[in-house]
Amino acid sequence: MEIAAVRRQACRAIISSGAAYRLFEDDEMKALFDLIRPGTSDILPTGKATSGSLLDACTSEIDQRYKLIFLGRDLGVGSDGWKAQNNNSVNGICANLEYKAYPLELVDAMALAKNGLAQCRQFADIIDALERKFGCRVIYFITDADGGSLKGRKQLGIERPWLFLPSCMAHQFELIQGDYYKVWVYARQICENATSVIGWINNHGTVRVIFDGGQKELGASNALAYLRAVVSRWTSNYTAFHRLYNLKLPMTKTVAWKEPQIIQAQVGAAKSTRAAELEADAKHHCAIINDPAFWDGLAQVLGDIEAICYAVNLAQKDSTRADQALLALVGIYLRFAEHPEEEVKIGMLKRLEKRWASYDQAFFLLALVLNPWEQLSCFSNSANLDHFKLVEMAVQVRISCIVDLQRVQTSTPRLARRRQSAMPWGTICRALAVSSRGTIVRRVHPLMRKKTPSSSGKHISRPMPGSSRSWRLCFLASLSIKQPWNEFSLLSRS
Repeated sequence: MEIAAVRRQACRAIISSGAAYRLFEDDEMKALFDLIRPGTSDILPTGKATSGSLLDACTSEIDQRYKLIFLGRDLGVGSDGWKAQNNNSVNGICANLEYKAYPLELVDAMALAKNGLAQCRQFADIIDALERKFGCRVIYFITDADGGSLKGRKQLGIERPWLFLPSCMAHQFELIQGDYYKVWVYARQICENATSVIGWINNHGTVRVIFDGGQKELGASNALAYLRAVVSRWTSNYTAFHRLYNLKLPMTKTVAWKEPQIIQAQVGAAKSTRAAELEADAKHHCAIINDPAFWDGLAQVLGDIEAICYAVNLAQKDSTRADQALLALVGIYLRFAEHPEEEVKIGMLKRLEKRWASYDQAFFLLALVLNPWEQLSCFSNSANLDHFKLVEMAVQVRISCIVDLQRVQTSTPRLARRRQSAMPWGTICRALAVSSRGTIVRRVHPLMRKKTPSSSGKHISRPMPGSSRSWRLCFLASLSIKQPWNEFSLLSRS
């Protein structure tokens, strides 16, 4: 039993660390374990055993744990795709329960169709398989918003209207950053220059030695690295540009004092045409560093993308909630609503409006209202809300969550979630910008809904009598956020 336990733990250690399956076949690794306890290397698993029977046993053990955790619970599921090391397309499936992520499966997606209907079938099969295997209930399903995934989720929403189907907000916020570079050509040029300077210093060792020396001459005990942006790390561009801006003083002083040495270090022993090319390249990058307009532009870009990168970082957490994503989106809107460049302001607000129009607005707004720490504190007195209007909004969403599959299949048009016209995002955010505390309703009581027996003998919630006025108009007309932007950015850091 002890030997089996050691081998299972060795397998788990290999998987957790990302090491090779043959890790414990290495002679130095065997010698290390024999130093700890003689003879230990004899019971360590081989690569074949680790990737075969031991891995299967660990997988079965985890499945049993998941069954105990998921049984009878409501959970969410997310799916995302990427390229593996062998360049094959894979889809990762992950569950989320009580703010914790549980990796479930990797699916080989090379031969899977990417159109909307095919994606819908794949999503439905994933949900059905999880519910059968673990005895759980999937209440929301998240993917990114590319063509096939978006169409597949929309079709899934028609077939299963009780599901919440939001887009991955981390992807959405990253796309907003892409929108920013499309809207403002000047910002894109600044970022290209910054990336070029970072690459130039890192790619020429002798040049970097001079700049590192400049940092130390100004009192730094150790020279800071010139960070590179990585495409697969969504906030790394902000981190890289922020580091570059922090090194503005030593870099500008180094160029002012030692530009001839920098040029000579890059040219080296090159002759003729090659020497001229290297000299021109060095002068070009020194000119960028010496240009005050470059640093002013970099400061402006950092201020603009800071809000977006905070939102990206927030949305990547396992514990991120829909109300937090909504407030992050509002923060981005308020940032660009006050942008000094009119073209950026108009272009970004237009793109944010378009993205908000594609979201399930009721889902995000209800998440904010039902947050026990927020409730209606984000609403002003002019909202003119009462219990009936709030409950009508909540029940419209709740009906879609609790109707049984048989009723949906037999009368889909009547029971499917009503898709009302989208309220303009600008209207919402302008109202959100006014800070005021609502006092009409403090919470939505779970008993404030009318139970009506259905034909199947089960009970479904019906809206209680109330005003026929659209809940969107009375709910969104006077939203307000307590925190101004500077306080919101602090919340994003925590």
